Amino acid sequence: MKTIKLSAILLVMSLFDTTGWAQNEVKTNSAEQKIMPAYLLAFVRVEDYKTYKSEYLDKATPIITRYGGVPIAVSESLLLLEGSLPKGKLVIVKFPSMNAAEDFYSDPEYQPLKKVREQVSESDAILFERGF
Repeated sequence: MKTIKLSAILLVMSLFDTTGWAQNEVKTNSAEQKIMPAYLLAFVRVEDYKTYKSEYLDKATPIITRYGGVPIAVSESLLLLEGSLPKGKLVIVKFPSMNAAEDFYSDPEYQPLKKVREQVSESDAILFERGF
């Protein structure tokens, strides 16, 4: 098998706990609606790491944390099992809900940082809910 930029095993393991399906993570709000965790999955290609770290990552991390974001995986050592994927470092961040993830991404304090990120890196990213 050839090494490339994603391990399907890593992705699957991040979505399950050691007891099987992680159904215990589904919460309900006061209206008894199910609230599932959401995940940001990105492939990041950094051109200027010094600026990326000091002007983006160090400043964006507290905003991510404010919305309950927790890094699940950051890796460049990935094994492609099938198909093709974007190049770059894999980043997976877990949020308590899709609303929290979307609120982070649209936070006014994050917008200038996103512009810095776009100047010194390229990325492919998606948000998704757990499902199951």
